[in-house]
Amino acid sequence: MSTKRSAPNETGYGGDLRGIGRLTIDAITGVADLVESVHATIAALPGPFGAPVYDPTRGLTGQVYRGVRGVARLVGGALDLGLAQVAPWLDRIESLPQRDAAISALNGVLGDHLDETGNPLAIGMRLCSGGRPLPSGRKALGAALPQAGGKLVVFVHGLCMNDRQWRWNGHDYGAELARDAGWTPVYLRYNSGRHISFNGRDFSARLDRLLRDWPVPVERLAIVCHSMGGLVARSACHAAAQARHGWIDRLDSLVFLGTPHQGAPLERAGSWFDTVIQLSPYTAPFARLGKIRSAGIQDLRHGNLLDSDWRAHADRKRAGADARRHPHAGAVAQGRAQLRDRGVDRRPARARRGRPAPRRPAVGRRAGAGRQRAGPAPQSRVRPAHPRVAAMAGLRPASSGLARRCAGVCATAALAEARAADADAMNAIAQHAGTDTDLGSRILKVNHAGEHGAVNIYAGQIRMARLTAPHLLQELNAFRADEQRHRALFRAELERRGRARCRSYGLCGFGGYALGLITGLFGARAIAATTVAVERVVLRHLAHQLEQLSGRDPAAVAAISAILDEEREHHDTSAGHLHEDRFWSRLLSPVVSASTETVIWLGMKL
Repeated sequence: MSTKRSAPNETGYGGDLRGIGRLTIDAITGVADLVESVHATIAALPGPFGAPVYDPTRGLTGQVYRGVRGVARLVGGALDLGLAQVAPWLDRIESLPQRDAAISALNGVLGDHLDETGNPLAIGMRLCSGGRPLPSGRKALGAALPQAGGKLVVFVHGLCMNDRQWRWNGHDYGAELARDAGWTPVYLRYNSGRHISFNGRDFSARLDRLLRDWPVPVERLAIVCHSMGGLVARSACHAAAQARHGWIDRLDSLVFLGTPHQGAPLERAGSWFDTVIQLSPYTAPFARLGKIRSAGIQDLRHGNLLDSDWRAHADRKRAGADARRHPHAGAVAQGRAQLRDRGVDRRPARARRGRPAPRRPAVGRRAGAGRQRAGPAPQSRVRPAHPRVAAMAGLRPASSGLARRCAGVCATAALAEARAADADAMNAIAQHAGTDTDLGSRILKVNHAGEHGAVNIYAGQIRMARLTAPHLLQELNAFRADEQRHRALFRAELERRGRARCRSYGLCGFGGYALGLITGLFGARAIAATTVAVERVVLRHLAHQLEQLSGRDPAAVAAISAILDEEREHHDTSAGHLHEDRFWSRLLSPVVSASTETVIWLGMKL
């Protein structure tokens, strides 16, 4: 990944045409790579969940794909040379706000690729006023801003946006601050597709230069940030502290508007989708479509601020890819260690002479554990990089152990409450001990795995409902608590019988969480329709199980009967949310019902 600073982009419509032409050629070569990867996978015929195929096609087929890419690049080079002749004439046309909005959106999605390839569409970082970049130098800056005062406010936009979009529906927030409070507004324009750490360093350097060139002494400095802009500002605070830029000591106000300090759930959902696609070698080639999204968007997954943040995640992904490519690497390493224990060392001579191996950054650690995060955040687990920023955010150090003790007491109380609620059910089951049947045990294993899937469905829906249906959070948490008790009930009965859990247990959990994330993304009615579809199938199977086991396995009958009322309540409550809505019911009911039936059938067979 390149760490170069984005060059300023002052091209107009002529540069846009050249940039579009280059993107078109990149798209053609990318599609050729994708088709070749699918072709190679089908030719190799790996197992459905085997290792991905990384080798390119060979022979005449490989030459065809290489020829397509070569011709595309040749045509692209000729087209770029031709457009370069007319570009200066087109660049004289004044840019419209609609053009700026489209370019900003494109940079948000593909900005890192545009920057690394030198595409004219890449946006360079600029401090602007009135939609125009500010000049450098005290005299030029004073001429451009004759109204400059001692109170400076900098507006930092979010993902896929630009400096002009602070003016909306006739309201100019910077102009209102200037009129009502005497602030001088300046707007940052940047490529939101680059890494947040890159933009943070550039922003800090430009802000430091701006304060040195400001026509009058700066008395107060404020930064107003929207969405990703807040993460860029926090990264800039860290960069300023590292480089000893003077503006950090003058900063007295830092305002966040919708900043995802703890990461963006939608980006995490996208990352989960990428992971699911890569489970099979036949779908793995399509994962590169998801990876098209920019480095800036991927930084939003965990709220990355520093280079070490996104590099740690990249190293972890690379390690996972190596493990998939070489599935026996762990066994080989273990075998080499056993040989060394017996005095046989097959490492290279320079390694045996005791030269230290190069140190690699630690991966797999939680955010905030062992490394410092920059800038203010709404929760105390993310520590600021500068005391002034901490004071503005109102952060206080967490009590040592107090919060953990409180959490432990709450967890213990919740566990005791769950056990008390199921005491009657456990007593009823215990009365029939010794009447176990193989059919009852298999049904209990399937039900236990199904309850695990239900717990994870609600977990995924709760995560997404924080954004799409916050009014359902209390109800979803109550439903999940019920399913957790049901799962514990079946687990206890399986342990009493000496039976292991179902082999589909993990599949139910993974599939349930994915289903919860996807349906939760579409809001309250999709969540309710999913619950109704699942519970309808579950209630039908529970009734059938009671018929099968009646008089044969009273203990299993008691366990199943203990959950019926709450499962029926989940169904009826969710059905009440749908009212006369038929769209989500018709769309989701067949898919969810078929998936639930398949999982139950598979559990009985395994």
